[in-house]
Amino acid sequence: MGSEILSGVIELIERELKPVSSKRIDENTTMKELDLDSMSFIKLISAIEEKYGFKFDDEKLVYEVFPDILSIVDYIMFKIKNRRNKKVQGD
Repeated sequence: MGSEILSGVIELIERELKPVSSKRIDENTTMKELDLDSMSFIKLISAIEEKYGFKFDDEKLVYEVFPDILSIVDYIMFKIKNRRNKKVQGD
């Protein structure tokens, strides 16, 4: 599942942010390398929320929290797992 999410996040970055760098984006690409400002970051977060069906916690809405793409992927996996666990407990 992690590699699918990684691919999805990279696709969102390329589609939503259209990075100017010709460097290949991978899990180790930093937010600084993407040259994100706060508006670009929120645009990316909104696209992720829509694609994966969850809301980022308020304290995670600052791009300094996520040093690289892998940290975003880890957070998405955490949120998806947490959502599944809540569904199982509710059944």
